[in-house]
Amino acid sequence: MSGRIFLNYRREDDPGFAQAIYQRLVAEFGAARVSMDHDGRIKPGQDFLARLLDQVASCDVLLAVIGSRWAALMAERSPMIGAPSIFQDESDVVVAEIAAALSGGKQVIPVLVGFAAMPKAGTLPLSIRELARRQAITLQPDRFASDCQLLVSRLRATLADADGEAIERDTRKNKVGTVIRADGEWTTDDNGKDIKWTNATDYARQLKVDGFSDWRLPTIDELEALAAREIGRVGLIIHDIQKPFRLTSHFVWSSTTEGADEAWYFNFGTGQRRHQLKKHGVAMRALCVRG
Repeated sequence: MSGRIFLNYRREDDPGFAQAIYQRLVAEFGAARVSMDHDGRIKPGQDFLARLLDQVASCDVLLAVIGSRWAALMAERSPMIGAPSIFQDESDVVVAEIAAALSGGKQVIPVLVGFAAMPKAGTLPLSIRELARRQAITLQPDRFASDCQLLVSRLRATLADADGEAIERDTRKNKVGTVIRADGEWTTDDNGKDIKWTNATDYARQLKVDGFSDWRLPTIDELEALAAREIGRVGLIIHDIQKPFRLTSHFVWSSTTEGADEAWYFNFGTGQRRHQLKKHGVAMRALCVRG
């Protein structure tokens, strides 16, 4: 099982519950597969919202932890409830994370803690109004251990479904398609699993498709040219990759380097280019081009 979980919560809203849930999930699934905003994955000086949205884009499940003050705190940060633009949500990181997960087709599970009630749809910003229709799981203080076990069981089933989709994609690994564009011939499928930059360059050099063996990693500019951007529900900006490309992760390495130890990648989930250590491989993919 290789799926990832992102824990979405408000620091001022029953934070003890969020920490307890995080520790329980780490014990069950491992720290590499569970993320929240305090786990050290955001370095000083980085754009914290962009990095959090990167983590949301790479997860399979987002848990929205909702405590007794969740709705009131949201109202303080999002005074324009019902406004169609995603930009007003960026002042509220919690809302931005949930909106990104919903628009990205992630499994979003509300987790009600401390006797909290599920927020009404009319009290939510339009970008996350769909949250009100998601079936919630309740964690009560007097039965926290048993309720957590129910949550773990639900997550195991959800992540098993995600793994099943990954296995189905993996069966196509010897059937990589290609598409010819003005900027060259591309593989339509990525490598299908986590890969470090050095291994990605080796993967491209060793790839043989349609009788050709001169494949390479694209430059960061070539990758960005594949990005698609459209206006989705209620004005939400949706980022993706153009058809007929099929990605198993939003994060794709480029051949463009930054110094000796870092390389650029493109995030097709947010439409942004970034660079990071070449030795980092979690959620990274390789897409190849020739010509």
